[in-house]
Amino acid sequence: MNMSAIMDVLNCFIEEASRSNPHSLVLKGGTALSHHHLKGHRDSEDLDFDAPEPERENIDRIVTWIKDILKKIQSEGKIKGFEITKSTFAKTDRYHMKISISTHREHHTKIDIDFGEIRGPLEYEGELGFYTKERMLISKLLTYRSRKTLKDIYDIHFLLKVVDQDLYDNRSALFDLVDDVIEMLENEELEKNYRQAFMNADMRFKYLKERDLTNFKDRTIRSLNILRNQLGR
Repeated sequence: MNMSAIMDVLNCFIEEASRSNPHSLVLKGGTALSHHHLKGHRDSEDLDFDAPEPERENIDRIVTWIKDILKKIQSEGKIKGFEITKSTFAKTDRYHMKISISTHREHHTKIDIDFGEIRGPLEYEGELGFYTKERMLISKLLTYRSRKTLKDIYDIHFLLKVVDQDLYDNRSALFDLVDDVIEMLENEELEKNYRQAFMNADMRFKYLKERDLTNFKDRTIRSLNILRNQLGR
């Protein structure tokens, strides 16, 4: 897959969503990090949103809103066409869409929307909301602890460079979470996970080569230890 092409399309979608976001969606996940906080640190090929729980009843309108944005992108000649190949609620409060997009070739992406309480503070680009980098770090630490994927530790590595540890409230709980992640990462086989990651296009890392994994792991653990020590003061 040509990742630059699909990333250009997703960025166009985000720009349109920032102009009009009638359902108060908040962009999260790897694309939010790459677009808003970390400015292209890795490629991601999907969009993940949170939406207020009452908007669940407006899912048909949200789907229409998504289609209208894609139609606008198509009318501007940035894509040749699109098709929503799957659109349904999962067993949880997540609405899942699979989308096929045509540029000079076929690309496959997805949009997931989780419905629930939106807890701030939020940052905004126009009308589109984003969680703060501090909250995103907590989310990534929790996700890594539960699924141990390289893309999460990669995101953590770069988030640690930009977060403000003074903004955290529940420092004791975060201390324990960071401690868990350090222990897990110390025992992590990054080489195996690195090779597996490159089987998936949405996990491509711009600033990490296989030969640098040991140094990357050591630097990440060092940064996590610094954060843990600051939280324990």
